[in-house]
Amino acid sequence: MNIEKIFDYTRENNISDIHLLEGEKIYFRKDGKIIEYDNNITVSKEELLEICNGKIEEDFAYIDSKNQRYRVNSFLTRGKLALVIRIINKEPIKLKGKFINKLIDKEILSLKDGLVLVTGITGSGKSTTLANIIEKFNENKNLKILTIEDPIEYIFENKKSLIIQRELGKDIESFEKALKSSLRQDPDVIILGEIRDEESLYSALKLAETGHLVFSTLHTMNTVESVNRLISMVRTEKKDFIREQLASVLRFILSQELHREKKTVPIFEILNNTKAVANLILNNKLNQIPTLIESGIENFMITKEKYLKNLETESD
Repeated sequence: MNIEKIFDYTRENNISDIHLLEGEKIYFRKDGKIIEYDNNITVSKEELLEICNGKIEEDFAYIDSKNQRYRVNSFLTRGKLALVIRIINKEPIKLKGKFINKLIDKEILSLKDGLVLVTGITGSGKSTTLANIIEKFNENKNLKILTIEDPIEYIFENKKSLIIQRELGKDIESFEKALKSSLRQDPDVIILGEIRDEESLYSALKLAETGHLVFSTLHTMNTVESVNRLISMVRTEKKDFIREQLASVLRFILSQELHREKKTVPIFEILNNTKAVANLILNNKLNQIPTLIESGIENFMITKEKYLKNLETESD
């Protein structure tokens, strides 16, 4: 197996992921579907070990001979080594849709502090959306932006902003240490990895409360589920406190999924934490939030269905 040829093939054929399993044929994910590589090549353990450099059960970045980047997950299955390799474009794919771009340009770039969440299932394009937002700040604002990544995916060149990218395991040993040291690094904007537990939630909220603009991700299907997930991370006696904090520091939730038809495009449900939304969060009436999203287009809120309709109208 010539991995460089495989990489070239994936980039020429709009493939998002490569699936390699010791002793098996090569599979790709294209337009959301798993397809078999039409070449009778099987993958050896030695070839896989060369790519992962002995890292097993880990996420890490891989850079090929052309300086192109990949995100790799290595694992064992029935005692055999396997890799899933995500192709990362040198520049993030531009987001389609007037609504999302207007939201970023008019609202998100104007934020000085608070918490913005980008949510969706694995492979829904959260990293690409965050990269678009970072690049918009970079092009338009004189700020210091700190990212904490596992691993680093997109590499940014400083323009108007100074961007510091830190990779877990290479630049800092743990997420917790990275968060604690971030306050001493004078950032304006902080990009975190996923909020996974009570400790990372408290850290994100503390950063947002102390005058920083914080972006993070969640593996959730919609905006209401995202709020619920955060509240469910804490003990019962702390839930009211977290509701108060979220009502205060949350700014936007961008929940996305990939819509696959002729082209694969991200579509968004967007929640703006207006006074009405904050009141519902505070009083644990989350079931009423979808009604506000449905009628909230003037407040930069939209459902995925309306977002898709807008996209279709724009492309006509």
